[in-house]
Amino acid sequence: MEQNPAIGQKSLPLKDSTCHFRFSLFLAFVIIAASVVGLVSGMTVYPTEELFSTYGPNDMINLVLGVPFLLVSVFLAWRKRLIGLLLWPGALFFNLYNYLLHLFALPPSGLFLLSISVAVLSLYALIWLLASIDAGEVYQRLTGVSAKFGGGVLAALGFLFFARVAYIYLASMNGDTIIPVTEDALLKTDFLIAPAWIVGGILLVRKHPFGYVIGLGLLAKASLLMFALIPYMALQNVIVGKPVAVMDFVVVLLMSLILIVPTILLIRTMSFLER
Repeated sequence: MEQNPAIGQKSLPLKDSTCHFRFSLFLAFVIIAASVVGLVSGMTVYPTEELFSTYGPNDMINLVLGVPFLLVSVFLAWRKRLIGLLLWPGALFFNLYNYLLHLFALPPSGLFLLSISVAVLSLYALIWLLASIDAGEVYQRLTGVSAKFGGGVLAALGFLFFARVAYIYLASMNGDTIIPVTEDALLKTDFLIAPAWIVGGILLVRKHPFGYVIGLGLLAKASLLMFALIPYMALQNVIVGKPVAVMDFVVVLLMSLILIVPTILLIRTMSFLER
């Protein structure tokens, strides 16, 4: 792969790039396998209606959005595009997030083991990729990029999600509130992931080199996750007949716009400087 750079483009600030490309392609294959098993097996691997109505549509989202997000990022990085390298961690975060949801909710089964594999492989690939990127060179290439708006939005939403988790768990301690399994899985996942949004947003605002490495990917991941809720709610309606709550749809749409705007602005600015 490294023997086919685009003419006139700089090399990526990434060590062992070929190994990273191959590993992410393997991860994409495992995600496809896990999603297909979930879709084909249905109620066999999701033994309750609650689990099926939540994670059946999620398997479709993984195939339609999660895998393409990863493959497009890898392809752009292979073409020596810095924007692809910066989106790549976000694609890994996206899949890690979705399969943490599975781990916290599913009973032991074959799909549970596949979900563990995806989560572990995504986490390993993410840490390995971030450790292999030269943050100093990324910062030099993006000198002059103002990311305060995007960083501020990312950190604010991270605080909001973390506060929501704390509020719900504190409210449930009096014993009057029973948290459903799928909601509990979402809260635990947000508890683990929201700090990354906060730290990444703060680093972007402060123009820290590592903020430029991780910030765009986190913004793109958050944007795609929020946007994915729109077709997700529609799929729930089609697959299990669950009605779409109008207020939930409006809130999701607004939050999607709040995240997508700074993400697009940052991608445009970084892509312009890369030319």
